[in-house]
Amino acid sequence: MRSPFATVIGLQVGVTALAALVFWGLVGGAAAKSALLGGAIGAVPTALYALLVARRRFGTPTSLLRTHLVGEASKLVLMAVLFAAVLNHFRWVIALPLLLTFIATLFSHWFALLIVS
Repeated sequence: MRSPFATVIGLQVGVTALAALVFWGLVGGAAAKSALLGGAIGAVPTALYALLVARRRFGTPTSLLRTHLVGEASKLVLMAVLFAAVLNHFRWVIALPLLLTFIATLFSHWFALLIVS
């Protein structure tokens, strides 16, 4: 049986690749790269969350809740840092593919959770 984390991250990577191909075909290389960056901003923090949460499978309800909250906070902080880094260091980035692909990875995260359960 596949890990729920693998399902979520795999779907996010797949959505990112599909969006990059669509933007590449419609607009060009810069849009495709922007889509890849947007997908990475969505998927990399999810992978961090998975690493943090998967380390603690057993414990008291309080410790498990604390682990989940630390994972979610870390995910949000990393997303903000990645957005700032991309917007500061990649002046060529196109906002629409970046944001649409980022949003698509968030939706795919929710959809993957429905598939797993």
